[in-house]
Amino acid sequence: MSVELFAPCPLERQNDCFRVRYQAFCIEQDWEPRNDTDMEWEAKDGWSMFVLIDEGSKPVATCRITPLRYAPDVAEISRVAIVKACVDRRTVRRMLVEGITRISRANKIKHWFSLMEPRFIQLNKMYGLSWETIGPPVEVHGKRSFCYMRAP
Repeated sequence: MSVELFAPCPLERQNDCFRVRYQAFCIEQDWEPRNDTDMEWEAKDGWSMFVLIDEGSKPVATCRITPLRYAPDVAEISRVAIVKACVDRRTVRRMLVEGITRISRANKIKHWFSLMEPRFIQLNKMYGLSWETIGPPVEVHGKRSFCYMRAP
């Protein structure tokens, strides 16, 4: 099955990012409330960039890159979502990292921060990403840590 990376995601495909997030966060994980639009969206999506990955012809993964307005070389990496229907998770994870890196380089983003579960901090090491945890874990849909790393 072919896997295709869109980084940055074209404007006409951004609703696919919001639908993937809805499937992952509202349906599969029940973290966010369901709604009539079948899309998970926040205000900061309006000034963010996105990675979208299709498997075959179906969108299966996304993430959001949000540069800070007061420090445009710093970006939050968030809303990383892979739906359960994704077959080749290893390739998709690698492509998410590739997409985040591509967008960061094109936009001169040099620093990343994120809020993530300890297991994802470890998983990221397999893809060459060494996040530094900042402070104690906090409770946000389970224990998560604030993390920082210099963009590759």
